[in-house]
Amino acid sequence: MIDFDPYGDAFLDDPHVVYARLREESPVHFVERFGATFLSRFDDVWAATQSRKLSVAGGITPSQLLLGAPANPKMPSQMDPPRHTAMRSVLSPHFRPGAVARLEGEIRALARARIEAALPTGRLDVAAELGAPISAHVACRVVGFPIERASALSQRVNAFFHRRAGQRGETEKAAEAAAALYAWVGDFVAGLRAEPARATGIAADLIACRVEGRALDDDDLVHAVVNLLIAASDSFPKALAGAVARLAEAPDQRRAVVADPGLVPGAFLESVRIDTPTQFQGRTVLEPIEFGGRTLRSGERVCFLFPAANRDPREFDAPDRFDIRRNPPRTLAFGNGIHLCLGRPLALLEARIALEELLARIPEYAPIPDEARFARTEYVRGWLRYPIEFERAMP
Repeated sequence: MIDFDPYGDAFLDDPHVVYARLREESPVHFVERFGATFLSRFDDVWAATQSRKLSVAGGITPSQLLLGAPANPKMPSQMDPPRHTAMRSVLSPHFRPGAVARLEGEIRALARARIEAALPTGRLDVAAELGAPISAHVACRVVGFPIERASALSQRVNAFFHRRAGQRGETEKAAEAAAALYAWVGDFVAGLRAEPARATGIAADLIACRVEGRALDDDDLVHAVVNLLIAASDSFPKALAGAVARLAEAPDQRRAVVADPGLVPGAFLESVRIDTPTQFQGRTVLEPIEFGGRTLRSGERVCFLFPAANRDPREFDAPDRFDIRRNPPRTLAFGNGIHLCLGRPLALLEARIALEELLARIPEYAPIPDEARFARTEYVRGWLRYPIEFERAMP
């Protein structure tokens, strides 16, 4: 019998031990204390993320699904079709590969400046000093939010997800960060309403668009912008640091990437597969649906354990091995279905540029474990700080 508690120390200390047991012993696992079912096998999660019998309108986060926190139906990530389809049609053009490619020069200049500033010191925090500035800057640029708020945005988003391991629900620090973020965005939207000609990026399209026959009101705009800013700035620093950490542990593979930068995209995707930052999200059942011989009824909640699915041996050979040449035909590193991560092309571009620039200037490095800091919560895992040291050099 598996006593699965996503807030428990046993899980948070080493979730993959628990995930392996769930996959083999109870792949469709009901947890009575939370009234939710957890899926851990790849095929089940893949099918669930594509099913129209499941809804995001009841919430997708652990706090919403397990602790009763209210859903947020004005967030695009918590909309069902047809409204989700209409909102996605407004947002998706900004994240297509051709659109994000126009940002390459700006991202490369930012990455290069951060790395060159670190060269004389022989130290660089890959998460806080490289990944976070890139993702926050680009999030502001794409959304049309003031670039000068990028650094503060990164700090607020980190605080938004802050909690001690095992702590349940929103913390006071997270609530304060959320209030500040919503206040910023509220002022931003009010300013654009007063002077619509100043709007750029996604914000301009949101102000001009009509969804289901009507213009978006201020509340719609605020929630959409907050959703985008958080999604575009939170996970990337953790994912980038995770890739750098994996390459530190596999020096032969790192040197192969240094010798052939064409391996960078595969290395990043493999690191996100093996160290998926988002631990789980979920849905509410709309119509009866079966997984692993068990039928879930309308109103039940079902959670997708993405990291467990991404290490399922039924889908991946030697799934616990980091292999930069794996290039599997499918993973759940960015989700799947109509809620596939909208920013996937942007994250891949940011990662390719950051890793190319980092490994070109710092091909040999070592982590500084005593100064590293790791987020280990039921929702998100990854490096908040991942400092490396290397031979000093002039820019």
